[in-house]
Amino acid sequence: MVSASLSLADAEAAARRGLPGDGEGDLGVLARSCRRERALLREHPSLTLTCLAQLGFGRSDATRLAERWSEEWTAAGRGPWLRSLRACQPAATAPTSETYRGSLRSAVPWFSEDSTVVGVTDGRSCEAWDRTSGLRLARTPRSAAPPRFTLTDPDFGRLRLVDSVEGRTYHVEVDEFDKLQAAIDLPDGKVLACGYDIDNFGVAMSCDPASNTVAWRVHLDGEPAVAVSACGTVAAFSDKGVTVVDCATGRRLALLPDARGTLALSDDRSDVATFERGEMRVWDVRAASKDSRRDRGGDGLVTARFSPDGRLLLCGSRLFDGGTGELLTELPLHTPGGIEGGPARGCTAVLNDGVLEAQATLGVGMIRWATSGEVVWSDPSRHYSLSDRLSFSADGSRYTHWSNQDPNVLRILETESGREVRRLEVDAMCRYPTVVFSPDGTRIRVERRQGAGATRAVDTGRPAEPFQTRAVRRSRVRRGLSEVCRDDGAVVARAPVNEALVASPDGRFWAGRYAHFVLEPGASEL
Repeated sequence: MVSASLSLADAEAAARRGLPGDGEGDLGVLARSCRRERALLREHPSLTLTCLAQLGFGRSDATRLAERWSEEWTAAGRGPWLRSLRACQPAATAPTSETYRGSLRSAVPWFSEDSTVVGVTDGRSCEAWDRTSGLRLARTPRSAAPPRFTLTDPDFGRLRLVDSVEGRTYHVEVDEFDKLQAAIDLPDGKVLACGYDIDNFGVAMSCDPASNTVAWRVHLDGEPAVAVSACGTVAAFSDKGVTVVDCATGRRLALLPDARGTLALSDDRSDVATFERGEMRVWDVRAASKDSRRDRGGDGLVTARFSPDGRLLLCGSRLFDGGTGELLTELPLHTPGGIEGGPARGCTAVLNDGVLEAQATLGVGMIRWATSGEVVWSDPSRHYSLSDRLSFSADGSRYTHWSNQDPNVLRILETESGREVRRLEVDAMCRYPTVVFSPDGTRIRVERRQGAGATRAVDTGRPAEPFQTRAVRRSRVRRGLSEVCRDDGAVVARAPVNEALVASPDGRFWAGRYAHFVLEPGASEL
């Protein structure tokens, strides 16, 4: 019998045994906050405090409990841990009901016939979990029936299907710009075919081989992974997010903008499982949005970057306080891919007092944003795309520009006026250069792909004394967990986040696209 008030050690012991669905007192707070991470806490009960602080963020009962357990953690001398500074973003934009982590890196998820067990398999190995308790099980996926239709000789404008039952070949007329590479049987005798078009966009369609007709056709962001429910009435496509559609009409039923990877649909069509980089998530389709808008976290947007003083953090298009996690503003950035190949590399710089962006969109150009989201100034005449490379000084007063159109020249310019300060010949140094400014902005280092580069003075262009820059600290992802490490590879702290985190300049704050942590009690371990 567990008392209403729990110590951290008792809570970790309860997590190792398996958290209940609900409960009284501290155990109830922990169970309700960390329901989706029950499987993780069974294997890693030491993450109980980190999970509570992240998943219970913003709830007064969870916050008070996390503060008490934090004091116990520190008093016991257990070292650093990662405390979340904002709510877990994917849970806010799409309903994740469960999360599981295993040892497989590339695998496909699956549901049991009654949807009580979920697992992943790579064809050789298999891992499975009970969805009620999070307990690992020795289960294997059910055997799939051999396909009736097999796609052969894929080519543009042609869909050729071999019927193994009737022993004949069907030819279905499709768009001349479509190349279909996969086909899935539907119970009504139709076929769900997927591939891409001549512009490399994904395409999916429902075809009837017997009548040589296409019932519906949809465009997707990229060539998708696909899954169909056992009854054949619902299909899910995973490209940039997961889209769930009605197989009969092609109508969108739900959108999961944060879901990625290979996928599976439960037989009752209520859940989608996705697997990516060692982490499997189960998403509640019934609670998902039908909104056609997607998260604008596409090409060109910053995953996570701190300002030089660490006080600002840009994640995607959202600007946060780097020390508190408070959302300051959402910037209307315009750097999607597909516009002349996408934005320039290095097009976005986070400054101590705002953000600079050289946008790929014609007529927009370079923009200086304040922390309030207001435009300080803009110059639509400066238009940079994927063939360009930019690098900004720490204070944003100057930047370098290299272009594939003039590959032997590196230009140094004043940011606000666009006036050219200096031209450097770079053919003797390297092609496709990476440029780094010194902290005071007076020197630049033009780096080769391998080894050290040449250092030049910004004002004169002459060789200058080399300078040291702060090492870029990043965490690593293993089995769906983000690990903050020392230089020697020793793990300092872990967090249940399936993305690499970047550090603030002092190493105390760590952030990714959807997460923001402070390393407690400090950064001395790094």
